[in-house]
Amino acid sequence: MKNALRTDVVSSTAANKLQNGATVLDDISVSGVSLKNANAGTYSFTTGTVEDITGQLSRASSKYFGTVGADATQSIAVTVTSSAAHTVSLSGVYEAGDVITISADDNTETSTQTITYTVIAEDLTLNGDGTGGSVAGGSSYALNNIANKLADIYNSSSTGSIAATATASGSGFSIAGASLTTSASVANRSADQRDITIAADDIAEGNRITLSIAGKDYTVVAGSESSVGSIATALQGMISHDYASGAGSSVTAASGVIHLDWDGLSTAEVS
Repeated sequence: MKNALRTDVVSSTAANKLQNGATVLDDISVSGVSLKNANAGTYSFTTGTVEDITGQLSRASSKYFGTVGADATQSIAVTVTSSAAHTVSLSGVYEAGDVITISADDNTETSTQTITYTVIAEDLTLNGDGTGGSVAGGSSYALNNIANKLADIYNSSSTGSIAATATASGSGFSIAGASLTTSASVANRSADQRDITIAADDIAEGNRITLSIAGKDYTVVAGSESSVGSIATALQGMISHDYASGAGSSVTAASGVIHLDWDGLSTAEVS
């Protein structure tokens, strides 16, 4: 009976309508049928108002600029004003990936404070945080951004065994307050390696994270369960399709950082 009713409802013919008096099966007829149109319902779609995401960084303006011969003119120097006052000065052209190392010894051979900082793309923007547009690696803005970072890292990493404080000023910073021996060095970035760090503030649900390499975009949309690690892993999987790991080539992701390493990467712009 169920099949018969289904047939009459779905594929009724002019001669066999589901109506009063219609015969469904032998000795079974239909009575008391009332048919009404289904309510189609009322539906609406609204998009809301487009607003800037609070705290979002514009990494489109802070690229890893590709260069065949990575610039190696960056320099760092220490000037001794007195045994308790040293000035660290930056000069030349810095690039994302350059590594700066500063060491301060209290002259007792028991306490040494060493910090290491890798220049990031955001340092090479007007405001030092990825906003304001790109600036040259040798500009006063870039050198000031890097000097401020170094002073902050020095102060925050102090163990208290060395009673000295770093104060940023212009394209350098001073270390004062104790008798010290200070040294500084900078290593040029590796030509064919890049590290991309996913920021936790950028992965709110619905945010689209795009990594561009040599003009091609790799995009992931953050979900409610996304983390810096899951976003980095998802991007790493996409990139690996175009840059397969092999001899002298690798794309890895760990703790929200994507590490790119392959021949020819030095000529690619990354943002």
